[in-house]
Amino acid sequence: MLIEMHAHTSEHFDCSRVRALDLIRLLHARGFEGLIFTDHHYLWQPEEIREIQRNSGVPEDFFVFSGQEVNTRDMGDVLVYGADRSVPQGSSLPEIRTLYPEAALVLAHPYRNGKNPAPGDLLSPLIDAVEIFNSNHTVSENSRG
Repeated sequence: MLIEMHAHTSEHFDCSRVRALDLIRLLHARGFEGLIFTDHHYLWQPEEIREIQRNSGVPEDFFVFSGQEVNTRDMGDVLVYGADRSVPQGSSLPEIRTLYPEAALVLAHPYRNGKNPAPGDLLSPLIDAVEIFNSNHTVSENSRG
C-alpha cells in the first residue's frame, strides 16, 4: 500500500502551496492509495476530511486521514498520528506521549539542514519511528536517514 504520510496543505500551513483537494487528486493519479494530512499544529476535523474527500472526485477507497506535525521543545519536529486535538507548539515529547499513549510519534526530517541527531534521540522509547525519506530533503539528507 502506497501512502503519503507527511503532507502539508495551503489551507492550514504557509509552507505549502498545494490545496488539499489538489493534493488528493494528484496523489490518486500517481497511484497512491491514501494520505495523511500533517499540517503544523492543526488537526483536520472528520467533517472537513469527509467534505474534501467527497469533493475530490477520487474513489471512496482512497483514504484520507489527519495527523499533525508538532514542533516540540526537546526533539524538534514530530509527526503525531492519533491525537484527538491539535497539540500546542512547544509541547515536550513526554507531554505528548502522556496525553496520547496510543498515538504513533514519528521523528520528522531528522537530518534536514545539517542536523545530526544523537543516537539516543533516534532510539528514544518515546518515539515509534524515524522519518527516513522526505521529498524536501537533499539526496544526502535522505541517504543519511
